[in-house]
Amino acid sequence: MRIAILGSVVLPVPPPGQGGTEWIAFYQARGLARLGHEVLLFAPKGSLEEGYKLIKTQSSRLRRGFGGQAKLKVQNQNLNLKSEYLESSRKLRVENVYLAEVIEKLIELKDEYDVILNNMRGEAVFLPVAKLLAKPLVNVMHLPIFEELAGVFKKYNTPLITISNNQRKNYPDLNYLATVYNCVDTEKFSFNPHPKEDYLLMMGTIGRHKNQGAAIRVAKKLGMKLVLAGKIRDQDYYGELSKDIDGKNIIWYGELDFYKK
Repeated sequence: MRIAILGSVVLPVPPPGQGGTEWIAFYQARGLARLGHEVLLFAPKGSLEEGYKLIKTQSSRLRRGFGGQAKLKVQNQNLNLKSEYLESSRKLRVENVYLAEVIEKLIELKDEYDVILNNMRGEAVFLPVAKLLAKPLVNVMHLPIFEELAGVFKKYNTPLITISNNQRKNYPDLNYLATVYNCVDTEKFSFNPHPKEDYLLMMGTIGRHKNQGAAIRVAKKLGMKLVLAGKIRDQDYYGELSKDIDGKNIIWYGELDFYKK
């Protein structure tokens, strides 16, 4: 089968640091290619190409600032300002530009694939395009389903792959194909029956939706050491957590690359 895998417009596939969805897209592409399928992986510059064809989307500029600097002239002086200081929606608009580029490539390469496997957020924008191209699109639900998105899925009868059965709970009538749990590469994450020390570990972006605060409360209740690792998305939330991060019992390491993990 000829499969177009939509990996990411945000990070390379696989990612240099954090990026769970990008790792899953990488294993999809490599695994399906090893099974003999012809795979096109849509992903930014810097992504790996292992037995499949890489369709480059953008240069991962989102990772570095979502639009960079903007020049503003005030009283005959040129000021260089970050774009987010001038426009709150710039990050969303830049990502939409990259999604539009993916759509353009899907149209250009329509004769090179039979089915689309989507991992990208912004999934709704691909559904009418896939219908116009007469290409089946299967969507992997890396994020929760919400009411408006469920309505679009219902309209297009979109085949969905969930990563947990709990994702289906609020919208049981959608077109679910299967639940496929996120994989673990046991060659990279080997089991250690005798760890050097006993501690709790939580890895993920520092944000209220990840709820590192609950992990801290659990660690304190159990009297165990807790290691947190992840980039800061919500500075205010990190400020709330920082009063408990003492570098001894509660430790935060920031964003780590794969080998440091």
